[in-house]
Amino acid sequence: MSDPLHQFQVTKILDCSIGTIDISFTKSSLYMVLVTALICLALHVGTKEKKLIPSIKQSLCEMVFEFIGKMISGQIGREGMRYVPYIFTLGIFVFGANVIGLTPYAFTVTSQIIVTFTLAMMVFLGMNIVGFSRHGMEFFKMFCPPGVPAFVMPIIVPVEFISYLIKPISLAIRLCANMTAGHIILKMIAAASVFCATSCPDVLKTLAIGPVAINVLLLGFELFVAILQAYIFTILSCIYLNGVIHLE
Repeated sequence: MSDPLHQFQVTKILDCSIGTIDISFTKSSLYMVLVTALICLALHVGTKEKKLIPSIKQSLCEMVFEFIGKMISGQIGREGMRYVPYIFTLGIFVFGANVIGLTPYAFTVTSQIIVTFTLAMMVFLGMNIVGFSRHGMEFFKMFCPPGVPAFVMPIIVPVEFISYLIKPISLAIRLCANMTAGHIILKMIAAASVFCATSCPDVLKTLAIGPVAINVLLLGFELFVAILQAYIFTILSCIYLNGVIHLE
């Protein structure tokens, strides 16, 4: 309980390597598989009996899908609807990983920078593939905003290019930092509660109720943050994708 960072330690479950490449199955890998399996199970249960008048389970699945579909159409337009499967998968995975990480003794995969950076790089690479496939070499026009005087271009172009390269980094750090900070605070307050209950004199042990009450409130706040960060990650992916589809 004295080490709030211990919860982020990645341990090996199955040690395996190919030559010098470590491909061990870790606790992080286990929870990514678990999140994916639970999402697939939930979607299967909710959609296996499709009805004209949907059940509650089917309605929930349709609400989530329609919510992300409207988000994409609102940010990109009708041209973006072809990317609904990918954006839906990305958003629902981040949401599931964030929420499952709030379960006591669970592991939060989105607190690992390598996981969030990989997700962000998938978005970034997808942006470039879409941009070049749609516009060819004209894709580089996005670094030259229209209407900018020529003598300012030597400054504007490097700034635009650097800001473009920073997108996956900011996307990854934002999600990772928010999930990490929240879990550290929860662990520290929980440790304070245990300390009051075990180390204080009997008269003062009731003080442990304070940290417990605070942690309950913070857990609700962290659930809100988990949902919000999944939404932000998803909508920023849509905004970035819109930028390479509509260069203007």
